[in-house]
Amino acid sequence: MPEIQETPSAEQEREEVLTPLILGRLLKVARGFEDEGNTHQAIGLYTKILQEYPGSKEAEEARLSLFNLAEKYLHEGNTYHALALYDKVV
Repeated sequence: MPEIQETPSAEQEREEVLTPLILGRLLKVARGFEDEGNTHQAIGLYTKILQEYPGSKEAEEARLSLFNLAEKYLHEGNTYHALALYDKVV
């Protein structure tokens, strides 16, 4: 008996289209926060992307941004915050 494959629902198709757009927008907002010096808001958004969409390309970009912020903290002598961000990255 042949296997019947379910076709994706309209909602699933819509989600497949919207999710990358939303993630891209979240990254853009996070980078805006970072550029304005609102590091805590940027870290929050990067972390949200990493936690909720771990397999996405946006999550990899968020991971890299967090790593870069950790490096910045480390070079500024803020070891505590640097280690906290490194912990999120790995």
